[in-house]
Amino acid sequence: MALRIGRSLLRKRIKEAGLTQREFAKRLGVKDSFVSMVISGDRTLSYERSINASEILDCHPKALSEWDEVPLSELLEGKE
Repeated sequence: MALRIGRSLLRKRIKEAGLTQREFAKRLGVKDSFVSMVISGDRTLSYERSINASEILDCHPKALSEWDEVPLSELLEGKE
């Protein structure tokens, strides 16, 4: 069994689009602090916001994050 662990690529996509976090947040209709929380992994984008973000950044919604599968046994090592 494995656990899927994701991380945001939003910072990278914003930079590639030539925007600042503040400019991106304004276009997305959110506070720049919300964008910071998404980048740090403290918050997630809703489906609708992911679609809007991908349109602003001219990328596929799947390009906003990446996922790794980590075997559960690796996560539990040393926990016993």
